[in-house]
Amino acid sequence: MTEGSGGIGRRMAKGAAWMVAVRLIDRSIGLVSTVILARLLVPADFGVVALAVSVIAVLEIWAEFGFDLALIRDQKAERRHYDTAWTLMVLRGLIVAAAISASAGQMALFFDEPRIESVLYALALMSLIEGCQSIRVVDFRKNLEMHREFRFLMTARVVQFIATIVFAYLWRDFWALVVGILANRGTRLVLSYWMAPYLPRLTLSAFSELFGFSKWVVVNSLLNFVTTRLDTFVIGRISGVSSLGIYSMAYEISNLATTELVWPISRALFPGFSRIADHPEELARTYNLSLSVIVLAALPVTAGIALTADYFVPIVLGNKWLAAIPIMQVLALYGGLRVIIANTGSLYLAVNKPFLISIMAAANLAILAPAMVWLIQLYGPIGAAWAVVAGSLPMIVLMFVFNQIHVGIRFSETLLFLVRPLCACALMIAGLLALRDLLPPSSEFFENLWRLLVLVAVGAALYVAAIAVTWRLMRHQLGAEPIVWALVRDRVRAVRLRRTP
Repeated sequence: MTEGSGGIGRRMAKGAAWMVAVRLIDRSIGLVSTVILARLLVPADFGVVALAVSVIAVLEIWAEFGFDLALIRDQKAERRHYDTAWTLMVLRGLIVAAAISASAGQMALFFDEPRIESVLYALALMSLIEGCQSIRVVDFRKNLEMHREFRFLMTARVVQFIATIVFAYLWRDFWALVVGILANRGTRLVLSYWMAPYLPRLTLSAFSELFGFSKWVVVNSLLNFVTTRLDTFVIGRISGVSSLGIYSMAYEISNLATTELVWPISRALFPGFSRIADHPEELARTYNLSLSVIVLAALPVTAGIALTADYFVPIVLGNKWLAAIPIMQVLALYGGLRVIIANTGSLYLAVNKPFLISIMAAANLAILAPAMVWLIQLYGPIGAAWAVVAGSLPMIVLMFVFNQIHVGIRFSETLLFLVRPLCACALMIAGLLALRDLLPPSSEFFENLWRLLVLVAVGAALYVAAIAVTWRLMRHQLGAEPIVWALVRDRVRAVRLRRTP
């Protein structure tokens, strides 16, 4: 028996709200950090660390079995499953750290960038620290206790922010970014045993049971890594670390909606989907509702970033980052496409069909890889941006096909949940394009600033008004609006109760 659609839905919604809060606060910190660091460091500093982190990710991905996902999916997991998962994570950390250290010199030669060798040696410690973390922190997600996940993640993020800014001011080079990363991982290690007490025990007794689910996670992780990191390696190899630094900054900002809204919501969806995986009708309804919430919240943010990039970049990042503007606008389109497939991975994992994720990723890579190499050689970093857009298109098609064939979720039903936010976003875009003609970007800082603020305010008003009108015209048809409204109403009530003497 399940807890019922209402109970699970409310817990998933609250969990998603906590995870969105994590990302919003995290990215608020990150934005402040980026603005400060953009003034203290140069694009090449970001490029060196981005290249080193990508090299580490290559080595880590081969040992990414997703045992935490297996523990979340198995509602009856025992102590031996947790002990086995912890043992495997420790072994993974040792192996990856050794591989990073052994390959550091060769990577520096390959990319013709000697600075990444010392960075790789330092960040090898990161894998060791992560491997020793308490495995019981997985229960935060498994039990939908996202408020505990919030405290765990945000404490480490604040420590990273302070360490990075302090050392960037003192050193004025890329080592500040490295210190920040290590500070984050060290804080998580300490917090994990404090917040989720666990006495480690070495064993592999449940290896076969965990590996039965996790073998596909390895395949998915490899494919996902290649598709998400290919641009970093190709740009770093062909165009150099300065171009890579500009592209990385453009990617980070243009995909804020995906990383800051979609990722946290998806983090809460998987355990919820897993609890109702044996109830197809309830699963389909919950999937469509969650997707509509994601699109409602994230799509206008992505569109807004594309439409205001040429105002935002000179104000916030400075003129040395102007080359990032056209890249950011193209990558915002990619971010919008990612929003549509946001919760699909969680769905396929929950119904124990992770191979569908692999097929989608393979289709993506089949287009992405040749397009990436060709377009970067012709157009540089903006060619990479168009390549990732092209590679994501087949994933959208496959998502709707697989949903109907393998899960029983019809395209027509999903479309009904998405039509209002899609129409509202289109109206918002049309209104902002017209307003931009009246208020074009200016070379004067404060004039550019107030024009940016006007565009943001008008865009938000247009979108909310369009959503309200279309929802009323469709006679309050089921969708994301009542869920969002209920969350806002509950939060307002909670605030009022705390203020009541």
